[in-house]
Amino acid sequence: VSDGGVPYTMSPVYVTSIAMQTTEVVPHLFSLEAGTGLFGGSDGELYVEYDPQSPDVDFSVRWVARDLYEPSHDTTGASLALGFNPSLMTVVGATPSSAVAELDAELFLVTTGTDGVGIDVVWSTTTSTVLGFGLAGTQLADLEFETVASTFLGDADGESTTLEFATPTSVPSAENRVTGIDFEQTPLRADGQLHWVPIGEPVSIFRRGDVDANGAVDIGDVINILGYLFLSAGEPGCLDSADVNDDGGVTIGDPIFLLNYLFQSGTTPPAPGPDSCGPDPTADTLDCAVGC
Repeated sequence: VSDGGVPYTMSPVYVTSIAMQTTEVVPHLFSLEAGTGLFGGSDGELYVEYDPQSPDVDFSVRWVARDLYEPSHDTTGASLALGFNPSLMTVVGATPSSAVAELDAELFLVTTGTDGVGIDVVWSTTTSTVLGFGLAGTQLADLEFETVASTFLGDADGESTTLEFATPTSVPSAENRVTGIDFEQTPLRADGQLHWVPIGEPVSIFRRGDVDANGAVDIGDVINILGYLFLSAGEPGCLDSADVNDDGGVTIGDPIFLLNYLFQSGTTPPAPGPDSCGPDPTADTLDCAVGC
C-alpha cells in the first residue's frame, strides 16, 4: 500500500472494548522528514550533500506521526524502531521535539545500535496530558546521525539507502507503536529514502510522467509527449519525466505506457513514480533541467 508514492506497511484498525463501550482508534502513520543538514520534501525522499575529499557530515532526521483521518485520537506515548545501513551512517542520539518537551514527558529513552535506533517516549500515564497528532502531523523527535567518512572518502558517485521502520538487529527490543489510555496500536509506516550527493553534483528530481511539471500526471502529459515527438513542440524541461517506461529514451512507447497506466489500470511508471519526487535510479543520457 502507498501514500503519495511512498510504500508503507498496513496494520489493522484496533477496536477495544472498555467498560462495555467500544472505541475505534484512528490509524496513525509514522514518517520521516528532513532535519538539519538535509534537504527534501515531506514525501520521504531526503538528500545530504558531502565533499568526497572531506566527507565528515552530521545531519538529523525528523520522526513525525500523524492521523490519517479525523477525528484525532488522544495519545499518551509512542515508540520508534528505525533501521539503517551501518556502512553508510551511524546514529549519535536523539532529542525530543518541542511538542514533546512542552508536555514535560515522563520518559524519553533512546537506545542506539550499530544498525538502528529505538526510542520510547511517554508524555503521560494519565488522561491529564494527552497529544493528538492531527492530520498535518506532529514531530516527535530529531534523530542525529553521522556519515561513515571512510565509505565516502573519494566517492564521487554518491550512495542511497532506505531508512526502514523495522526492528534493528542491534536493538531487538525496539518496536513501532502508538499508545493511549485505552489502546495500543501498530502504526502504518512510510520508510524514508536517504541519498548522499557529492557537492557540486546537480540533483535532478522529478515525477515520472509529469512532463509539464505541474505536480500531477494526467492526459496533458500524454499530449505533451506526442507534441514533442510528432508536432515539433518544444523539448520537455525534464526528458526523464517523459521517459515514462524508463528505457532510456523518449519514444512512442512512452505515451502508450502512460495511457495504459491512466485509463487501463496498467503498470505504474517506474521509480521515482508518478506521485513522489526523486532521482532517476537508472543511468541514461537524458537531462532533467526542470523537475520538481
